[in-house]
Amino acid sequence: IHIISKWSVTIGLLLLKKLSLNVVDSLLVWSSKLMYGDITKYGMQRPKEGPFLIKVKTNKYPVIDMGVFKNIKSGKIQVLPALKRIKNGDEVVFENEKCYQFDAIIFATGFRTSTHLWLQGNDCYFNKDGTAKSMYPNNWKGENGFYCAGLAGTGLIGAAMDAQKIADDIFKLISK
Repeated sequence: IHIISKWSVTIGLLLLKKLSLNVVDSLLVWSSKLMYGDITKYGMQRPKEGPFLIKVKTNKYPVIDMGVFKNIKSGKIQVLPALKRIKNGDEVVFENEKCYQFDAIIFATGFRTSTHLWLQGNDCYFNKDGTAKSMYPNNWKGENGFYCAGLAGTGLIGAAMDAQKIADDIFKLISK
């Protein structure tokens, strides 16, 4: 995983307007290594590809540290390897074959859009998973003044680009 600070994400998004994705990713990885050091000693490993490239390719966000890393570093929070199986309902076996018992097991599977469930009559715009049917970069504009921002699976960067395209389109319409 990539662990990056909130401020570095903000700076990274601003830099993407002027610099290439690879350059911004290199700067983010460098600042992360400077701030967090060797994260392998806490059971984590950085990917070979940069955080924004991974977001664009896989729709997986980097971990944005809001103060949790200091608890990992101090030992209050322990990072464990991938779950392998659950035995007897409360014993979890991890990839390293170590077992731990837990009172509760919670699976956090991430964000999933529900726009397609509450916005009725627009089946032509959304896939069954709620993402836009039109592929990026043409996902933002539908028919009859219908716009979508952030539903192409391109994360914050894509949502920002969609919003800018929508604003530009509306400006063109009202300027006629």
